[in-house]
Amino acid sequence: PVDTGAVYASMLVSITSSGLDVPDYVLGFRDAWGWSGGPSSKMNTRVFVKKNADESITFGLREADDSTLFANSNHQLNTTYLLVIKYDFTNSSSSLYVLDAHTPSEPTPDVTTDDTEYSAAKINSFFIRQSNSGDNDVIMDGLSISQTWNESLSIFSNYEKNILMYPNPTEDYLNFIGLDRFNNIKIIDLTGKVVLEEPF
Repeated sequence: PVDTGAVYASMLVSITSSGLDVPDYVLGFRDAWGWSGGPSSKMNTRVFVKKNADESITFGLREADDSTLFANSNHQLNTTYLLVIKYDFTNSSSSLYVLDAHTPSEPTPDVTTDDTEYSAAKINSFFIRQSNSGDNDVIMDGLSISQTWNESLSIFSNYEKNILMYPNPTEDYLNFIGLDRFNNIKIIDLTGKVVLEEPF
């Protein structure tokens, strides 16, 4: 568990369909492992998604039991974003960043809430949640959790918007979309071994 400083979680997220006329939450932090409810298992930094009239989506953070603070910018379905959430123990606040690409320094968040109602003594787990209605389809990849911005985003340092790789995981083949600006590819496994290096 983390109980000082800040904790960050970053991941690639694409909302592929949304029937959420009523906003619902999809991920966040918890201060305990169980789902038993009560004060010993609060959810912190809950990320909500809502569908807008123009079929765009907006991300937000839960502010209180009956209110969610949404970002001022809308995003598109079927588009991959680098999503970062942060819980800061120094002021019991939560922040949400929705990024088109990796940034080496922490930018101004899209949303920040004062989490006095959901203040945490510690962050013990991260959760991913299917909506109650089942109408929110989400693809997530590359989850990284750390206590600093740079460590949390280190695996995304080469992330570019609209470059897709599938299937993941794979055994026989790997497809890439959106590599027109590049002239070679290098795939490195988690141990640092170069698995493939090809010009194209």
